[in-house]
Amino acid sequence: GSTNLGPKFHWISWSDLCRSQGEGGIGVRSIAKVFDAFSVKLWWKFRQQQSLWATFLAAKYCKGVHPCLADGGLSQSAMWRRLCSVQHLAEEHISWIMGTGSMDFWHDNWLCTGALCHRVEIFHEHLVSDFVSQARWNVGLLHQVLEPVVAMQVMEVPPPSSRGSDRMVWALTQDGGFSIS
Repeated sequence: GSTNLGPKFHWISWSDLCRSQGEGGIGVRSIAKVFDAFSVKLWWKFRQQQSLWATFLAAKYCKGVHPCLADGGLSQSAMWRRLCSVQHLAEEHISWIMGTGSMDFWHDNWLCTGALCHRVEIFHEHLVSDFVSQARWNVGLLHQVLEPVVAMQVMEVPPPSSRGSDRMVWALTQDGGFSIS
C-alpha cells in the first residue's frame, strides 16, 4: 500500500525478525545474542591462558585468585566487566580432562558435574593434585572437606598422574573445541 506521502512501511519487531523462518521470522541472529556468544568466546580464550592478552588479564585482574573469584566491579575496564558478565554462563560449559591435576579443585569443573565450590559452604584453595598421595586419592583428606556422597564421586575418577597436561574442553561440542557456529 501507499499514501500520497509515499509507500507505506510494514514494521515488524526485531525479536520477530530474529525468529527462524519456520516460526514466522527471517532467521536473522539477534545482535545481543551474537555479542554474548563472542563474549563467551573471549572468556574461553582467557581461560585457556595461551596468549599474551590472556596472561596480561590474569595478572591485572586475578592477582592470585581463581578467575571466577576476580572482581568485575565498575572500577574495572569495560573488557573485564564484559568477560565477568558471561563468566557463569561460560563456566557451566567448560569441563576439564585431567592430566597432572593442576586445575583448581573447587572452581574448575573436573568431575563434569559442576564446580565443587557450589556443593560446600567452606573451602580453601587447592589443586586437584593436593588430594593425591602416592598416585592414589587421599581418602582421609577428601572426607575432611567433602560430604561422603561427593567424596565417593571423586574417588570414582582416576587420580591425576603424569599422563600429560590438564586440558580444558567445551562440553557442548563433540571434539571439545569452542565454536560459535
